[in-house]
Amino acid sequence: MSIRESIEKNKGLTTTVFALLIAACITWIVYRQIEESKPQLTTVTQNFFTSDGGETFFAADASNVPPTQIEGQDSVLAHVFEVGGERKVLYLERFTPEGRQNYVNFLERREAAQKELENFVPDENTAFEDYPVVPTINGAPPGRELKAVGGGDWVPARSDAGRKIVSDASARGKKVRP
Repeated sequence: MSIRESIEKNKGLTTTVFALLIAACITWIVYRQIEESKPQLTTVTQNFFTSDGGETFFAADASNVPPTQIEGQDSVLAHVFEVGGERKVLYLERFTPEGRQNYVNFLERREAAQKELENFVPDENTAFEDYPVVPTINGAPPGRELKAVGGGDWVPARSDAGRKIVSDASARGKKVRP
């Protein structure tokens, strides 16, 4: 019996098999489209810093919490934007001494919790509450300060003045990363 004869003899089964194949292909295509459209999380490994008020900037390890010493110089985070085809520092960022210590403590707690989560092996009796919790910060961390390049004072990032600095910089150009 040839394939053609088998198909003719089992039209219902053949139709069902082809319908399932088509449904599987459509499902796979839709799934791939959804997966590709999801934002990809990236880990920032470097940030821009400056040690001269924003006149120049350089890339350094993102684990530096400003203000910090980089190659013997007091440095703060530099927010660099593309303005008229040129890269410029438009505002600076640092923590107050208390805010810096709180942020460093937060990073240490988060790293410890992530390690605990990586090593965590639940069993059939594990309740949701037993899972390790990785701490997060919602919005700007407390104690974070901003300053526009070219003048002005350091202001709290969560203040109206801090939001205006970010808004003005964003209106002038596109933020760039190292």
